[in-house]
Amino acid sequence: MLSRLFTTRRYALAISFFWVLFIAVSLAWFYVQYRNNLFELAKAQARIAFEKDLLYRKWASQRGGVYVPVTPATPPNPYLSHIPERDIKTPSGKELTLINPAYMTRQVFELAETEKQIAKGHITSLNPIRGANAPDPWERKALEAFEKGEQEVSEVVSVEGHRFVRLMRPFKVESSCLRCHASQGYRKGDIRGGISVTVPLAIVSAGSSRILATTTATLLLMGIAGVGLILAGASRVSKDSARLEEKNAELLHEVTEREITQEQLREQTVLLEEEVAEREAAQEEAVANQRKLRLIMDSTHAAIYGIDTTGRCTFANKTCLELTGYSLDELIGRNMHDTIHHTLPDGMPAPVAKCKIFRAYSEGEGCTVRDEVF
Repeated sequence: MLSRLFTTRRYALAISFFWVLFIAVSLAWFYVQYRNNLFELAKAQARIAFEKDLLYRKWASQRGGVYVPVTPATPPNPYLSHIPERDIKTPSGKELTLINPAYMTRQVFELAETEKQIAKGHITSLNPIRGANAPDPWERKALEAFEKGEQEVSEVVSVEGHRFVRLMRPFKVESSCLRCHASQGYRKGDIRGGISVTVPLAIVSAGSSRILATTTATLLLMGIAGVGLILAGASRVSKDSARLEEKNAELLHEVTEREITQEQLREQTVLLEEEVAEREAAQEEAVANQRKLRLIMDSTHAAIYGIDTTGRCTFANKTCLELTGYSLDELIGRNMHDTIHHTLPDGMPAPVAKCKIFRAYSEGEGCTVRDEVF
């Protein structure tokens, strides 16, 4: 029973191990999927930001730029000094300066730098006009990949303990771009540079962190509940097995006792059969001896009969029957003194007390009489 109990516990521990392993693998798989989905969601936001930046850049490019009031934050662009009417003055005397798409995009990106929870962009090129637009190492690798035919580069990076998704796509030279960049040798369709977008993962993980925590807690509770149910089931199985073992032991003991009882009955039956056989043999032997004795008694010419302690006849031989004139059935059971020894030779009654035959069997002493009259 102990070995079966240990086997049940081993099975329960093995099942618990695989259940915990399943929960751990599920948790790891969910975490990987969560990270991948988080990455894909951040990339989707980065693509949206890129398309938006590209869209308003294209709008400004198609219109040759826009004029805005000259301010300290928006001084005239020195890189557009070769363009006629870069700076104009309104009839009221207000000074305006031309903002080309690159200048506008850079100012929008600089404005985004003041915000912590929005996607940030950077316009750059391997051959920038403005030195501040030079690419960082990551952007340089992406721009070099664009020269080899890549259409998008993305990666998760860590900066000062914070994780970001960086995405960069190229933009190509259009006819409207040549007004500012023809002097650099670009032709329509060439890769002018690219716009990189940086999205803090904290933006997209804010809502999904609760899903991660809830799912993790659910899986852990499932694991604990599963192990508890497995161990409880194993305990129940062990108890049921113990009860079955006890019942089997009781039944085995009962069967053993019954077999012992049956064996004893068989032995008693054999003994009884032997005793019956012995009795039957003794009876047959007695009958045979009695038959032999009667044959012996019937073969003698002397009259012989037997009596019990009350004087009644128990047997008589053939000669006795012939001498007395009685049949065996008539003589058996009769008092022999009253039948054949009731009178003395002188004709007087013979009392039983003076009968020597009576005295012989009542006192246990033998006697021989040669002149007795019957």
